[in-house]
Amino acid sequence: MEPISFLVSGEAVALYPNRMVEADEIGGDPLQVGRKRLRYRSWHRGTREADLLLGRFADAHLAGMDEAQLGRFAALLDVPDPDLVDWLTGRQPRPAGHDNDVAILLSRFTAAAARIA
Repeated sequence: MEPISFLVSGEAVALYPNRMVEADEIGGDPLQVGRKRLRYRSWHRGTREADLLLGRFADAHLAGMDEAQLGRFAALLDVPDPDLVDWLTGRQPRPAGHDNDVAILLSRFTAAAARIA
């Protein structure tokens, strides 16, 4: 598919419809681009409750995660919102497949946020 070109602040920019832009196309570090994508996914879920829980966690913790932790967080984002919110609020136990450092950190973050609210 051919890109659509336009000017932004005097610079030529290419837009590739219906395709994710790769890190080297925007001149970014692949890990940093991954963090940005995860942050976006965290804030744009299907429910407002999940947006708030995951988005705030992403804002607070993504910058300090290594590549493996980012992968585990991405796996959590693949879980349907009702299941994830039930785990985080303690209504259901977390499945063994998601019993890792990132899930535990997210659970603690959620519990701390609930105490503050």
